[in-house]
Formats: sequence, C-alpha cells, structure tokens
Amino acid sequence: MTLGAAGKMLLGNLIYLIALFALQFYLCGKQNKWLGLLLPGVFFLYSLYLLAQMFLLHAMPDYGVMLRIFVAFISPNINTVILLLIYYFSRKKA
Repeated sequence: MTLGAAGKMLLGNLIYLIALFALQFYLCGKQNKWLGLLLPGVFFLYSLYLLAQMFLLHAMPDYGVMLRIFVAFISPNINTVILLLIYYFSRKKA
C-alpha cells in the first residue's frame, strides 16, 4: 500500500466516523428517545453476528479464547459504546 492509498483510506474512515457521529447527534436530538438507540442497536447486533460467525465457521485462528472474543465482540462494540455515550449526554442535556 502506498502512502497515497493509506491517506485515502484514513480520510475515508474519518469521513465515515464524522458522518456516523453527526447522524447519531441528529437522531438523539429528535423528540422520540428510541431513535437515538437505533445506531447503537445496529452495531451491537452486527457484533453478535460477527461473534456467531467466528464460532460457527471457525473464522479466527487459534490465539486463545479471550483474544478471539475480544477481536470478534469487544472491538466492534467500540462504536456502540461511543454512540451510547453520545446518546446519554445528548438526552441528559435535553
């Protein structure tokens, strides 16, 4: 991967995160409190899907159970935690 391709990938990820967090702030600002939980719920379900896929298909190499669980479940939930924090502080303000 060249430096230009790495820069484009970094810029794409940054734009994705900015759009995701802007959408979460928008949904949390709505009157309906359940809209703010939509994106964290989707990311949590996706992490459950990844965890089930890992155990059913043995998609991960054998590093140890805890590392496999971390990679398949906890690391995708970093977005879930950040989105829930945005939800909590946005709803606390309102």
